[in-house]
Amino acid sequence: MIKLAIFDLDGTIVDSMPYWKDAAKDYLESLNIKTDENLCEVFLSLSLPEGCKYLKDNYCDNKTVDEIANGINNIMHSHYLKDVKIKPNMIDILKYLKDNNIDMCIASSTDRYLIQECLLKQGLTEYFTYIKTSTEIGKSKQHPDIYLNCINHYNLNNDEAIIFEDLSYGIKAVKPLNIKTVGIYDETSKNHQKEMKIYSTYYFDNFENDNLEKIKKILSSK
Repeated sequence: MIKLAIFDLDGTIVDSMPYWKDAAKDYLESLNIKTDENLCEVFLSLSLPEGCKYLKDNYCDNKTVDEIANGINNIMHSHYLKDVKIKPNMIDILKYLKDNNIDMCIASSTDRYLIQECLLKQGLTEYFTYIKTSTEIGKSKQHPDIYLNCINHYNLNNDEAIIFEDLSYGIKAVKPLNIKTVGIYDETSKNHQKEMKIYSTYYFDNFENDNLEKIKKILSSK
């Protein structure tokens, strides 16, 4: 029986990945530094500290990792306050979980203060009782540690949790651990959808109409 729903934030709850996709490039271009085509792919696969170290090592060694992180976070902070919207029908899923006494938490590569700002802006703070970030864990979502931390926080077994993710890295990382996963389509990660479908327990390209009802059945299954 599902007792905990672990949610990624960006690209899963809110439609923020188009802004994260360009955040590293926008930061480097503000320094008049040209970027490579694969920058987005590499940056999004890492935790924020790892990604900022990658930028330092490959593009701007005169900046500290903290300076780079602050620059990128400032760019995203503006987007969270002005541009980012909640994904369609996500609020219906959150309400369903709350009404059925299923705990909800956030496991995200985004830094904590941005997560909190985003949840507050979208009116979602009431749904989540725990937040954990890759920065706090010290590892990217290519490792399962952040998800296991969430499950352990609630003193649950792996099979009592379900993870909602839009990136294949996290879903692939927990595949051997008997944790149910819901893979969610996001335009930014469209090149990884084949892998998402292979490793996800369930996969949806949207949460509309019949798919929304299917999700509710999954969450209520024994």
